[in-house]
Order: sequence, then C-alpha cells, then structure tokens
Amino acid sequence: MINLTCGFDYLSSPMRYFVCPLLLIFGFYFAKGNQEYNPKDRLIVETLIRLNRLDLSENEKWHSAVQRYTRAQRGKDEYLDLVDKFNLRDEVPQIIEDLFNKPKGNYASMSVQIIFKFNDQSKLEKLLNQRNNEQIEEIIKLVGFITSEEAKEFVSRFDLRRKKSSNLSNQFGIKKINIEDVSSLVKQVGIIKEGEVVYNQFCAICHKAGSVGMDFGPNLTEIGSKLPKSELYLAVLKPNDGISFDYEGWTVFTKDGLVFNGILNESDNEFTIRMIGGVVQIIEKKRVLKKEKMNISLMPMGLHLGMTRQQLINLVEFLSSLKS
Repeated sequence: MINLTCGFDYLSSPMRYFVCPLLLIFGFYFAKGNQEYNPKDRLIVETLIRLNRLDLSENEKWHSAVQRYTRAQRGKDEYLDLVDKFNLRDEVPQIIEDLFNKPKGNYASMSVQIIFKFNDQSKLEKLLNQRNNEQIEEIIKLVGFITSEEAKEFVSRFDLRRKKSSNLSNQFGIKKINIEDVSSLVKQVGIIKEGEVVYNQFCAICHKAGSVGMDFGPNLTEIGSKLPKSELYLAVLKPNDGISFDYEGWTVFTKDGLVFNGILNESDNEFTIRMIGGVVQIIEKKRVLKKEKMNISLMPMGLHLGMTRQQLINLVEFLSSLKS
C-alpha cells in the first residue's frame, strides 16, 4: 500500500478531505508507470501549485509528472512559467534552442530571464559564438534589460567583440558612428524604406509605430511631428539623457530572490511590472522585499553599436517620416 498522507499532517481536516482523494488518484496513476503525457499530469501540476509544493527533489514520480506536462506546453508562456516555478533546470537547453529559433518577443524575453535566473548563461554564450550576427544582436538586446552584474558582464564581452569587429570594418571602409557627431548626421538624408527595416530589427521589440511593434516604450506613431532629427539621433545614441515621463524604469526585488525590471504600476495589494518584449508580471506586495527606481533608461545604451552609420541615418529618416 502506498503511503499518500506522509508530509500532509499539517493540513486541516477539511483540506485533507480535498487533498487525499487527489493523492489517491496520483498514487494509482504512478503505479501504472505511464511515461507519456496524460491529462492526469495536469491535475498533479495544478494541485502541487495550489499546495505550494514546488520542490520536487525528493519525489521522482511527481517530478516526472510535472516534467511530462511541462514539456507538453513547450512554445507557450505556461511552459516557461512552469520551468520557473518548479525549478526545472534540465529544460534550459530546450529553452535556448527555442530562443535561437525565435529571438524576439515575449517568449524570448522570458526565456533570457530564466536562463540568467538559473545562472546558465555560459551555455547561451557558447552557442551565441556559433550563430549569425542577427540572432546575436536580438538576444544581446534582451540580456541588456537585465540589471544583474552577470548580465552586464555578459553584454560587455559582446560589446568588446563588436569593437573588434568595428576596427576590422573600418579597415574595409565601412563608416561607423561617432555619437558626438550629431550635427553632421542631421545633414544626411536616409532611405525611409530601408530605415523601416532597421526599425523592425532594433526598435519594434519595445516601441509601436502604427500597427507594428510592441506597446512597451513610448509610442512612435507620430514621433516625426514631435521631435526634430537632432533629438531623434540623441534618443538613440544617448537614451539616458532624456527619459519620457511615465516610462521610468523600476527594479523590484522579491523575498525569494527574483529581480524584475520594467515599468511599474501599483495597486493596494500588488505591483504590475511591464517588461521588455511585452511581458507582464503581477507580484503580490507581501512577496516584495524592496523596489528601486532606476537611474538609467530602460532603453539600453549602445544600441547603435549593432548598426552601421548608414543604417542609423536610414532609421532616423524613417522615424522622422512618422507624422500625423
């Protein structure tokens, strides 16, 4: 006979009447030795979450059920949420593979955060060294929104490689960007259509222009009517010099060691933090250790390092064309 009550003596009598029948189902199901995903796996997962039994290290059968159900959700936000909740570090290689397949958007942003939470960024870095520049740039942009020292060091290593690449490019006559040379840049005329391509690659993950992009940072639909070219260049080259009202960044630290960075809204009982890529995290106030206002922009410094001078000129030409 399987002992299903061990470890639940602390539950009140009414709760035992609720939990024990479910555990009986679990016991018979595990005894069958079914290794494929089964709808009962979902019942197990939901019950463990409800009871806050998230440590699976001492129960291999529960771990197997959670893992089966979690893997069945791959590609959905729920997959990453379950990996995070149950500390399923074995899923990191799969998360990295999905990240390279689609390095933009909500799912990619959540993936990067989990990789760094598990301190598995070395696996990501190893594979980044074998990938194309476009994938690298997209993923480094996401890492740039994480404020931990590990993330900053990670980004700095790739910035160093960019500089080496820049020196090599200069040998072949490719013009790079001098951020102090705005007066010269504003005199240039770019190609709007090519600037839109640059926008989609570098800006749409946070900004919306018409129906294109994510509604995270300031809306750029009519930005050409609001700012001259000189200010548009400065917004890209020196984002920390001017942070839009209502778009200040906050860092929220939870009592269980998690860190969230984004735009913060507060209600009586919870914080809602909007993060890069459109990710929204709701945190109960009782879970929060502290919150700190960021003294830098949520827009990462050095975004222009992934562009050529002509790409930047084209981008600003496109932004300048966005008028009412």
